[in-house]
Amino acid sequence: MSNNIFKVYHSKINCGYVNVPNKRMENYELVAEVIVSKREIVNTNLEIVFALTNHIDFDWWENEGVKLVGAKNKRSTSVGDLIEYNGTWWYCDLVGWVRNSVPTE
Repeated sequence: MSNNIFKVYHSKINCGYVNVPNKRMENYELVAEVIVSKREIVNTNLEIVFALTNHIDFDWWENEGVKLVGAKNKRSTSVGDLIEYNGTWWYCDLVGWVRNSVPTE
């Protein structure tokens, strides 16, 4: 089974759990690259990436397959954050994932 790389971007703006994605890339920070086994269902992979980038039993960057980008002071992935996979952007909504347009520079 091959692997896929998912890039995780955290919002720099507190979205207050309002499901409106930030439209500008400058409002996001790349925090991780996550490798997961290839699966046919993208949402399954997104949920795996979400779990791997959350502080559960220990800091998320200690999870296998997770490459931290930057300092070790990152929060867990949450509503308002983005994941990019193969040129497609996904927005973390209140429940699940929504396909998102590419943020502008």
